[in-house]
Amino acid sequence: AIGDNATIMSTITVTGADSLLCDLNMVTTIAHNVNADLDITLSSPAGTVVTITTDNGGTANDNVFNGTTWDDDGGDTNAPG
Repeated sequence: AIGDNATIMSTITVTGADSLLCDLNMVTTIAHNVNADLDITLSSPAGTVVTITTDNGGTANDNVFNGTTWDDDGGDTNAPG
């Protein structure tokens, strides 16, 4: 579980990929009892930071982001590919 006022960072190294990212799916396994406290971001090697979610999930729902799949095509009606 992530404690209050804690910062957790996870680094994933991807090798053999082209310089252009066309599709991204990410699964989080995060245990926290006040999910609205969480700010989840994704950072590129070039320093670009993308906010995945911030201040969402409520205060009464434990572990909302435990097993959550984040898919950049999730809201597309005609997804690429």
